[in-house]
Order: sequence, then C-alpha cells, then structure tokens
Amino acid sequence: MKSNLKQNNILRSMIVALMLVLPALMLITSCEKVEYVTAEPIDPNLCDTTNVSYAEVIEPVLVEFCIECHNSGRSDAGVNLEGYDNVQTYALNGRLKSSMLGTMNSYVKGEGADCKKQQIFAWIEQGAQNN
Repeated sequence: MKSNLKQNNILRSMIVALMLVLPALMLITSCEKVEYVTAEPIDPNLCDTTNVSYAEVIEPVLVEFCIECHNSGRSDAGVNLEGYDNVQTYALNGRLKSSMLGTMNSYVKGEGADCKKQQIFAWIEQGAQNN
C-alpha cells in the first residue's frame, strides 16, 4: 500500500514538473523570434520615398530578398509574396511592414538597404498602388 502511495506521489510530482517545464521550453524554442527595430529616418536627398513604384522599386526588392522563401511553391510562415495581389494583401493588412521591422529586418541588407526599407514603408503608406 505504501509502495503504491509513494509511486502515485512520484507520478504526480513528475506531471507537475512537466506542466511547468513544457510551456517554458515551447517559448524558448519557438521558431520565430520577434524583435522589432525602429526605422531610422533617412535623408530625403539620399532616398526618394515620394511616389514609390511597385514595378520599379518594390518588386525588385522582393525578388532580390524575399521571393526565394515566400512564393507560390514555398511560402514560409504562410506568406506568398509572388505577384502584386499577394504583396498588396500583406501590405494593407500590416504584415509586410511588421515583418520588415521585426523578423525579416535583417534579410534586406547591403548597400541602400535602409533606403529600400523606407521605400517599402512609403509605398504602403501611399496605398500600396500597382504602379
């Protein structure tokens, strides 16, 4: 009888420990770390953010930095940025800007990266036009 009681107590202790440890492990090992950065203002003389064109500015940036993982055949995080209609959806619902300020911020890199990001934000603010 004492043996069963002792086993039950050990089992309960293990269940309680798992209930405490599993949520912590899930937080630690989540597949996406969200860190938001602030967008620094850029000198307008060095980066034109007026009347940003989807065809001339936005699409080439997406093709260079995003389409490899976010397309119709491979849509990481459930995001497909292939084609204007898809891009406009994410632009207008806030996910494109949110991602550019958070998890995807470091993916747009190299010379002029900050300007490219500002142009994407400006394009969104200008209504995400198909121009």
